[in-house]
This record gives sequence, C-alpha cells and structure tokens, in this order.
Amino acid sequence: MQRRRIGLQVDDRGLVVQAPWRSTDRHIERVLQDGAHWIQKKLASWSANAPPARSWRSGGLVDYLGEQLTLDVVEEQERAMVLLMDNHRLEVRLPGSAQLADVKLALAKWYKRHAQSHFAQRLEHYAMQLNLRKKPKLFVSSATSRWGSCNAQREIRLSWRLMQAAPPVIDYVVAHEAAHIIEMNHSPKFWSIVEKLCPGYAGARAELNALTRHYMSL
Repeated sequence: MQRRRIGLQVDDRGLVVQAPWRSTDRHIERVLQDGAHWIQKKLASWSANAPPARSWRSGGLVDYLGEQLTLDVVEEQERAMVLLMDNHRLEVRLPGSAQLADVKLALAKWYKRHAQSHFAQRLEHYAMQLNLRKKPKLFVSSATSRWGSCNAQREIRLSWRLMQAAPPVIDYVVAHEAAHIIEMNHSPKFWSIVEKLCPGYAGARAELNALTRHYMSL
C-alpha cells in the first residue's frame, strides 16, 4: 500500500520522515516547519529519557532477571567463549584478539540459551493453568520491536531480550501470549484471562513499558 501523506516519527534513530515518492522538497520542508514544535518536544523527550550507555568492557553492567551483573572480560587462550555467572558477576572469557563486538555477541548467545529454558518452563506453567491439551510451540526470537507474539498455529515467539527483566515481568509477557491461544484479540475476555493467569499484571506491564527502551537497546 502506497503512502499518501508525509509521516513524522521520532525514535532512537532521531527524526524519521516518511513521504510518498512524488513529494516535493518544498512540501516536505513545509510539513517540517509546521511540525517544528512537535518535533522539538519529541526529540527533547527522547533525549531526556535516553537509556544509559552500555559498556562491553569489564566493569559494565548487564541486566539479567531484574538484577544487575558486573561484567568481567577475561582473556582466554584455550576456549573460544566461556560465560560464568557468580555472585552478581558475569565473567566472559574470550581470546585476546576479541573485539567489543565479540563480547556483545557472546552475551547475546548466553541470553538466548537461558531464554530457551526459562521461557519454556513458564509457558508450560501457564499452558497447564489453561488446560491446553496441545502445548504451544515456543520460539526464541531476536525481535527489537515487540516482546512476544502468538499466531493461529499456536506458535509463541518471545524475544530473548526479555531475559533482562524481572521474573514477574517475564511472567506477564508469557501469560499475555498464552492467553492469545484462547482469545486472539485484546477484548475484555482476553484481559480477564491474563488477570487470572497473572493477577495484578498492570504493575508488571507498567514496569516493562518504562524499561522497554533500555532493554531493547541491547
């Protein structure tokens, strides 16, 4: 479907202008001038609430299940990649030739591995509460725009980045997607199912909304 109007969006990329291919530079400039106040307000808001800069060096902080682990990058000669967690410390052992990008990649693989088992356990828990005869199929995704999804084939996808959140927040997202197996919508009936599975989910939902930009920046 072709875009008919010029759209303005402010996100972590800055100002994004989406315009029909026939739009003239003069027309685009006029839209920007008319929306200058809105643009400045949005940019200021994003700047004020920017997530803290991440560090992939020793001493950097890593979010895991609602806790913060201190990163310790150690040179390892014998094995390509080892991650050890102990007493709020996450040790990443990599070859001396490794770059900062390799540390981030190692962390992503570590999150994915833990996400698979944690999500599966929580999904099985809620599937039992819903008395589902056929277990949903779980996929761990790398999504950066949504935490989860559920389709008519009973396939549930959850972003591994969710592993940064506290367990009650993860439970809310898993319960939300599990509820979609019964109600593929966001009707009052759907939310009553979510409430039954995850009482007081509103607090977890608010916490996730507040931290989404930070978690998705990983």
